[in-house]
Amino acid sequence: MKFILPFLLLFTGVLISQNSNDSKKTIVAVLPLDAIALASKDGAKVTLIVTDSSVTREESAPNIFADKAAIASFAEAATQKVVNAFLDVKRIRVVERTMMDRILKEQDFQMSDLSEGNEGVKIGSLLGAEYIVVGQLQQVSVAQVEETWMGNKTYPYTATTDINLRIINVSTAEVIASKNFKGATGFLSKPTPSEAAYFALDKVQKDIGEWLRKAFPAEGFIYEIKKAKKGEAKLVVITCGKELGIRKDDAFKVYYETEVDIEGRMVKKSSDIGKLIVKKIEQDGVFSQCEVDKGGKQIAEHFAAGKKLKVVQIKK
Repeated sequence: MKFILPFLLLFTGVLISQNSNDSKKTIVAVLPLDAIALASKDGAKVTLIVTDSSVTREESAPNIFADKAAIASFAEAATQKVVNAFLDVKRIRVVERTMMDRILKEQDFQMSDLSEGNEGVKIGSLLGAEYIVVGQLQQVSVAQVEETWMGNKTYPYTATTDINLRIINVSTAEVIASKNFKGATGFLSKPTPSEAAYFALDKVQKDIGEWLRKAFPAEGFIYEIKKAKKGEAKLVVITCGKELGIRKDDAFKVYYETEVDIEGRMVKKSSDIGKLIVKKIEQDGVFSQCEVDKGGKQIAEHFAAGKKLKVVQIKK
């Protein structure tokens, strides 16, 4: 049996500074995470796994988050790790924490209310957010293991942290992305259950950040053709740079949009024409130079014809 650590985690945002590229950033409200599942699991066992024999025994262990101070401390650390994952994706602007707290207080919302999509959408709308993030802390588990070092036996701890997140479009109430995250100490055991739990939490942030880069792809357009050969674009400059968190070797799809009349209703239709790979991030933070991977001829022709060629980040 694993040692389940119940706690409540307030999952709130922080304000990031305004800059010249903020108009391109997606506004996200990260709502308090539902911790009801954890609060209902109050296991008080630590499993001792003996590595040099087949013996396994269970021993009673104190709940390391039994007092309010320990809960608050872990909640604050967890809050910062998750919010940092959002802020690291520079094309996201997180709703200011004080604004969120004020709205939640004024609307008299309980944490359990926020796990419901419709209630969360209402709060997101009041906050002026385009998307809200809701989720649940599902489990934190700690296991004690036996290790031998220089002939001496020790009994450190490993841990896992399980979190589920959902991103909801405020205007449509549609869930656009959902994923479970598991942070784990792995083989890097820690001397106390508390240290193991905190270390497992550290491992969640990076995975959330990579997920967000895909959930909120950078968008821009081709600013200029830097290099062409025999009527084909070879190197282009796009309006997506380090201010949007672009990295070398990121990939972009090139497309253009046209309006189509469908029974009296004008609908935008997109046409894909190429693919780009980022090769150099400009120091100004706004532009990147990209090598044309596919569609060089079409890109050159449409650009010369004055069409606005849009780009959106894609998986490599």
